[in-house]
Amino acid sequence: MEIVLLKSSICLLAFIAFYKVFLERTSNHQFKRIYLLGVVLVSITIPFITFVEYIEPQNALTNISEVTGFSESQNPILKEPTNYLPIVLWSIYGLGVLLFLIRFVYNLSQIALKIRRNPKQKTNNFTRVLLKDLIIPHTFFSYIFFNKTKFENNEIPKEVLLHEQTHAKQKHSLDILFIEVLQILFWFHPLVYLIKKDIKLNHEFLADQAVINKGIESTNYQKILLSFSSNQQTLTLEHAINYSSIKKRFTVMKTQTSKQTFWLRSLLLLPLLAILIFSFSTKKQIEKEAETKSQISNEAINNSENLEIRITKDLKISVNDRVTSIENLQNMLNEFHNHLTFNEKQNLVLVEIKLEDNIEMGFFTDVKEQLRASGYLKLNITPRHPTTQKQDKATPKQLAEYNKLAKKYNNQPEGKRFIERKDVEKLEYIYSLMTEKQKTEAEPFPNFPSPPPVRKVKKGEVSNIPPPPPPIPGDATEEERAEYEKIYEEYNRKYEIKNGHVSERMVSPPPPPPPPIPGNATEEERAEYERIHEEYNQKYEVKNGHVSESMIPPPPPPKSPLDHAIEMAKKDANFYFEGKKITSDEAIAILKKDTDLSISTQTKGLQKPMVNITTQPVITDANGKVITKIETLQDVKSNPKKDRNGYVDIHGTTYFYTVKNEKTTYFNRYGKKVNEKGELIN
Repeated sequence: MEIVLLKSSICLLAFIAFYKVFLERTSNHQFKRIYLLGVVLVSITIPFITFVEYIEPQNALTNISEVTGFSESQNPILKEPTNYLPIVLWSIYGLGVLLFLIRFVYNLSQIALKIRRNPKQKTNNFTRVLLKDLIIPHTFFSYIFFNKTKFENNEIPKEVLLHEQTHAKQKHSLDILFIEVLQILFWFHPLVYLIKKDIKLNHEFLADQAVINKGIESTNYQKILLSFSSNQQTLTLEHAINYSSIKKRFTVMKTQTSKQTFWLRSLLLLPLLAILIFSFSTKKQIEKEAETKSQISNEAINNSENLEIRITKDLKISVNDRVTSIENLQNMLNEFHNHLTFNEKQNLVLVEIKLEDNIEMGFFTDVKEQLRASGYLKLNITPRHPTTQKQDKATPKQLAEYNKLAKKYNNQPEGKRFIERKDVEKLEYIYSLMTEKQKTEAEPFPNFPSPPPVRKVKKGEVSNIPPPPPPIPGDATEEERAEYEKIYEEYNRKYEIKNGHVSERMVSPPPPPPPPIPGNATEEERAEYERIHEEYNQKYEVKNGHVSESMIPPPPPPKSPLDHAIEMAKKDANFYFEGKKITSDEAIAILKKDTDLSISTQTKGLQKPMVNITTQPVITDANGKVITKIETLQDVKSNPKKDRNGYVDIHGTTYFYTVKNEKTTYFNRYGKKVNEKGELIN
């Protein structure tokens, strides 16, 4: 602490010296105001700036007992005498802070009493407080204090009024309060008093400049200042004309600093700031061995076949002695899984969870859920005292999740409810944690239809059920991820995982159709019902009141233009390319060269099929007839209410268009959207 204070003091002293030499007698007072306040904060900040340097590990011995041959137990234990000096110094510091705080509060209360007990006149944004005491004018925020007799007799010049109004308008009292609070904390520091004096003097420079800028003669204004100055009254928080600063103020009034000179002086601040940061910031050297320890920690996770997870009572998690958070636990599990071999992935990884006393079970449940979601199902939980680990009630987060699911299914007609298995398991689990009071206040537990029976492997019987597929690796590509999801879907259709046991699903009759959409359903509920109906209709078919799995095969993929041309060549068709007749061999060669070409075939009313090959997309009307007419933009816009499609010419290039719901969309030959000028639309 002493080192930080010393560094800050040297920085502040350097900034004050720079101000005295280069800035104080310049005429840019607004910049000086920002400078004086800013250097205080910068001086405090510089010692806390830390630059980290990584160095090679040293070969020096770190264990003294290895050099001396003595262990700690062999060294004599000496009782050191109590050092009372820090206690005395901190007591003196605390007493000083208390006294200066009392002084600060007292001064504020005195100003408040003066404002409350004396008559006031409010004009524009200022409040004039008229005192009976013989005082010089002074200001605190928007309150300007005057002697009542002199003010009512118009004995206070307008220059003085303008001077005090400037203090109020520019809120100079904020700067004074800031430095006063700093003085309470650093009452022993002489530089705080010095910069406080500079700040108040610069406020007078600002007020004088405002008066001179109003066109008032500086000579007359200086005479008024002399007549109103006094060194007999000391004000702590207010601004008043003071004789001790008059001479310097007169000098600054006559000074006019050019912009070029001022900025040249200000630029000298940059090297000063750089030198102070470099000299008095904190340098921290870290041996590269720390990185090696991190790598060893990673290897400990990656090379271990099992996971050991520790949960402390302050809700910290460590995986194989590597500390992590619950938000990053999933990523760490994926990292562990990615380093397993294929055979290791087929086997369930044992996860040993070690708990400290008084673990919050809601947090512990979240950890187990992440483990199960990652495919780690063999859990070996080792609490210190198992009796202290029981969760006596559901957490607020669990209650909110339960109420949301229960309300959703209770709103569906009973007997026709369509529910996913994972939701049933979630509801049953949370309901088992709830107290009787929580069950009474929560949504009623929904009544679900009985699930299909599950055949379990008996004890001693050899199971032919394969283990669950491994979780998806974090770095899997899109194709690999799609393949994993396909494997999961096939596995979940045949087998069921419950409480860590895998069993084969029995073939069950298809579920009844979902209930109709209620007439009073909200938009969100209606969308959910429509999604359920759509999924049901994709899987099952309802005919004459009987439900069966849908056996409609998907349509075969369309033939490519090249295959179609080869087929038409065998039928001795006539081929045309952009309206010009060509042979079948030429047509096949063209299609091999450009796979983006469009092809259409007409057979109606013709002895031989006619095959048209074009660079433009092929569009047909509602009757299947190929459209060949090319329209203009004016033709397309003439009838916007009729839904149709066709070709349109835009600046000599043919595009195709569609009109639907009075909206026209244009496309180029590659199917990309364009505007009415033929320009691509992002």
